[in-house]
Amino acid sequence: MAQYDFFKLVAQWPPNACRTRTINCIASRKPQNFTLHGIWPSNTTGKEPRNCFNTNHLTRIHFTGAMVQSLFPRINNSWPDLKGQEESFWGSQWDKHGTCSQNNFNVLNYFKLALDTKDRVDVLKAFGNNNIHPHSTNPYKKIDFEKAIIAVTKKIPELRCVIRNRVVYLLEVGLCLDRTGNNFMDCPPRNPPNDRVKDCGVRSQDIRLLPL
Repeated sequence: MAQYDFFKLVAQWPPNACRTRTINCIASRKPQNFTLHGIWPSNTTGKEPRNCFNTNHLTRIHFTGAMVQSLFPRINNSWPDLKGQEESFWGSQWDKHGTCSQNNFNVLNYFKLALDTKDRVDVLKAFGNNNIHPHSTNPYKKIDFEKAIIAVTKKIPELRCVIRNRVVYLLEVGLCLDRTGNNFMDCPPRNPPNDRVKDCGVRSQDIRLLPL
């Protein structure tokens, strides 16, 4: 059985994702709100499990869009692929992450968990309620983003940023839940991987949220 301690739902901000990642976003895939990147079984220490059909002798389930058809149009609206390749995107998320909770969540329930969790927390609305609004030059403090999410979940989120020309941009917000997926929990400290996505630094760090 794949081992994981908690789930981490990761919501991405499309304007920053399209500008700072190697993503050729198409005009019809620039939503007006945070969208799902994924929901990832994770561990409090060590690396998160990945591609668990390879390591845990699970039966590999070949993902097709028909498996989540009952979630249309919710999944299209909340979990679009910014390149317009939804089925491939969802399939890669299932293979890489979903398989690691396969003993507890089948395909449909795994995707439903992500959608239900996102519906519980409207990240952009939470920011707006705390006077954080997308702007090309106005910076906000990391602690302000954290407080906005804590006001809703009562738990500390994970903020993931990118740096471009010495300016820090908010890319993603992580919301952590216990392994049942029912209860929010504080996100544990993260050791940034060796890629362009980093922890957003100290709580006084200036961070920008690009406009739509």
